[in-house]
Amino acid sequence: MKLLFVGNANSFLLIRLAEQLAKSTPGLIVDVVTLEKTISPEANTAFNKVYFESSKQFGEDVRVAKVLFLAKKLGR
Repeated sequence: MKLLFVGNANSFLLIRLAEQLAKSTPGLIVDVVTLEKTISPEANTAFNKVYFESSKQFGEDVRVAKVLFLAKKLGR
């Protein structure tokens, strides 16, 4: 089973949630889509794959749209 989070990959709560879900569900693949430029070592171990779109050339107004577009492009 695969699970895709959309949010801040460096978030303490999101990292802990991913870790707990992975422990409780064998074979679960937890990925994350984020807009952060740098990813913490904790996030790298909590998530199987981190997808990010860090270019902010269109401004802050389209952050959500960009993340949703990236999630759709990944086929999740």
